[in-house]
Amino acid sequence: MSVLLETSAGDIVIDLNVDDAPKSCENFLKLCKIKYYNYSPIYGVQRDFSFQTGDPLGPDSKDSDGGTSIWGLLSPSKPKTFTAEINLKFKHKERGTVSLATTQSKTDPDERLAGSQFIITLGDNLDYLDGKAAVFGRVVEGFDALEAINGAFVDDSGRPLKDIRIRHTVILDDPFPDPPGLIEPDKSPVPSAAQLATVRIADDDELEVEEDQEALEKLRREREAKAQALTLEMVGDLPFAEVKPPENILFVCKLNPVTASEDLELIFGRFGTILSCEIIKDKKTGDSLQYAFIEFEKQEQCEMAYSKMQDVLIDDHRIHVDFSQSVSKLSEHWRDGENTKRKTRGGGWGGIRDLEKRRKYRGEEDAGRKSDGKYGLVFDKQKQDRDSRRKRSRKVEIGIVIMIEGAEKQQHFRNFDRGIAVHTSAPSNISFDGVRAITGNLTMVGHKAITNIGANDLQFIGGDLDIQDCPSLQNITFPLLTNVTNLYLQNLASLDTLGFISGLSRADSVHIQNTSLANLEGIGLASGADVMFIAENRHLQDITLQVTNVAQSLSIGDNGDGSVVNLNSLKIAQNLTFWNCQQINIPLLVNVSGTLGVSGNSIEVLIAPNLTTVGGTLAINDNWELTNISLPLLKTIAGGLQVQRNQLVSTVILPALQVVGGATELYGNFTSVSFPSLVDNRGAFSVQSLLNISSSCAYFDKYVGDGGIIKGRYQCANIKAADSPSTPTTAPTDRNITSTSAISNPSSTSTESTGLSTGTKTGLVIGMSLGLLAIGAVVLSLCLKRRRRGRAGDLGKEGDLLPELSAEEKARFEVDSRPVYEVDSGQSVVRPAELPAKRSLDGPGRG
Repeated sequence: MSVLLETSAGDIVIDLNVDDAPKSCENFLKLCKIKYYNYSPIYGVQRDFSFQTGDPLGPDSKDSDGGTSIWGLLSPSKPKTFTAEINLKFKHKERGTVSLATTQSKTDPDERLAGSQFIITLGDNLDYLDGKAAVFGRVVEGFDALEAINGAFVDDSGRPLKDIRIRHTVILDDPFPDPPGLIEPDKSPVPSAAQLATVRIADDDELEVEEDQEALEKLRREREAKAQALTLEMVGDLPFAEVKPPENILFVCKLNPVTASEDLELIFGRFGTILSCEIIKDKKTGDSLQYAFIEFEKQEQCEMAYSKMQDVLIDDHRIHVDFSQSVSKLSEHWRDGENTKRKTRGGGWGGIRDLEKRRKYRGEEDAGRKSDGKYGLVFDKQKQDRDSRRKRSRKVEIGIVIMIEGAEKQQHFRNFDRGIAVHTSAPSNISFDGVRAITGNLTMVGHKAITNIGANDLQFIGGDLDIQDCPSLQNITFPLLTNVTNLYLQNLASLDTLGFISGLSRADSVHIQNTSLANLEGIGLASGADVMFIAENRHLQDITLQVTNVAQSLSIGDNGDGSVVNLNSLKIAQNLTFWNCQQINIPLLVNVSGTLGVSGNSIEVLIAPNLTTVGGTLAINDNWELTNISLPLLKTIAGGLQVQRNQLVSTVILPALQVVGGATELYGNFTSVSFPSLVDNRGAFSVQSLLNISSSCAYFDKYVGDGGIIKGRYQCANIKAADSPSTPTTAPTDRNITSTSAISNPSSTSTESTGLSTGTKTGLVIGMSLGLLAIGAVVLSLCLKRRRRGRAGDLGKEGDLLPELSAEEKARFEVDSRPVYEVDSGQSVVRPAELPAKRSLDGPGRG
């Protein structure tokens, strides 16, 4: 058994429970049959709670009798009401529950009476109505209509500012016989004069004129515009509905972003006196939105500017001008004046913001009408008894929400206007249940005793969630929270659980440091973040993040032993830094626009199969267990390339690398280094190995020279054990001095047995001569300090023992004696002095 209600918000189908509430269902069906509910207004709208209807005139009419049952209508001698069928087995648990509104009998306190009015719930688990309203059905179709009613703008009494009414009722099935005297009308009756007198703003869909579709659409739009204007007038955002835009304001658009208000005022000032000139800007960034409003003193001046300035070129942009259609200036001026005064005097709503607060989160104290003997069918005097038992409850405004909390808790909090700050004297367990949104920050710093903090209904934090220095905090429970601006969880030694069950979908930055978290479940951020810093969490081994984009930096390190970093969705990042990690997975990473640093880790392999570009420096240093570096698609490194002190890395092959914009610095136990696609190395190029790397150096030697691939200082060498942090497993091999390679000492001091070339012998003589010269300089300095000038001649004679060098030998000596890491001026590279201290290659410990 069902009934269709056709309302101006949409159709609603109600399924009736005729077996358990037969009298209520019969009353409702017969009233629908005689079209009693036609044109009845919807009133008592309480967001996420309920709405009420069934009185043909509504509560605003002085002629309303509150509604009558079918038996009272058919027989005036009978009472208007009947005994309600209240069955406590049926409760208001689900949205869309339909029940008759009741009032307490004056003769029997245990008896409740019902008439024609009924309630439809807009929320779940509304136990307040249980025992007060008689459930007789439920909505099975038309929840979109319920949502439209739920979202309507209403006044203080819950009446929608724009009328929502029942237009027609259609009975789909009626099992009850008609009572004597019931006459069903042939068609829906015309609204009575009393009903028409209650119309505030008529709905748009009452158009039944026989016009073509274009005319109907035009009429609908006109009605919609008028209705919106009337609504704004009623809530206090317009002085009157027929307000017109001023005729002395010019709208200018298509501006160049660099154009300033002063420029426009100077250009348009030739047409007359300008009262104001304003380019509209983005509130967050301050950037120009490329349109402006110019207010002239006279209308004629505005018209002249309109006729002369169309398509004029200003800062290389052709502008467009038109007469302003905005009434914001007029409305704002009026609101700041008259409307504010009206609110202060206690009369009006004071604008749409106050109205929004009232309609959206009204506490139970404001939910219903007080019983006045005529119109108190839902909320009666029992409510006052309940209120007296709950004196300690009060409403507390936090940002844009209302929270019901015990008064004893509220003394610990402050800054309700923009956010919440938890004082250090607050209790050890804190709950913000009932709070849905906080426009400012939620901050708790330095609370030594708190163990739990949560908000089961909180979905949005407009500012920061900042919890720091709370050593006893164990649980953070925000099951519905999805949005914060910045997340700070720092120095929380006992925190082992993140209760972000729904998962954070948006946060500009995330800082998690020094906690006991074992994983990061609940930190979703699939769309990305600006900054992420996750470090020093001693139990954190599974670091799995779903971020696809990091706009500024991501830093992960010094977490639990054996920590595994899974960034399986990351594609783009600006800066990435990893240290003290055991495994790093970046399978989809394509572009790092800044620096990629992998230093001081215990990883065995570093694989980035899709990485093509690094916009800054690529630094792979001090990874003591690293054996394999696989970057098969890496083409460009705009900064420097560093692969240093990775003990077990013997081969460095970057098959696709074409450009290195800074210095290339490799230092370790290499046997092979290969960059087969390299076409441009703009900084210094230094490869030093404790093992035999002669073949690789011979290949790179060909890259040096005027117009060569290597533009900066060049060094490729097998280095001596004495120059390295440890002794190599294989002695380095000598190379000819004609390369710029350094030379290891030969195993024998006999020049005949070594087979040295003439150039090599000459180099040895030069080295010995330099040593003698240095000794002489030291001795000379000592002599001067002691004023023993007599020995200067002897030292000069020792200096005469140096052989005279040829021009070619002098040039070679000058080249070979330059610092290995010196780079031409103007080149941006990272020098060894700026890197972490060298680790021992024999087996470093974790830093």
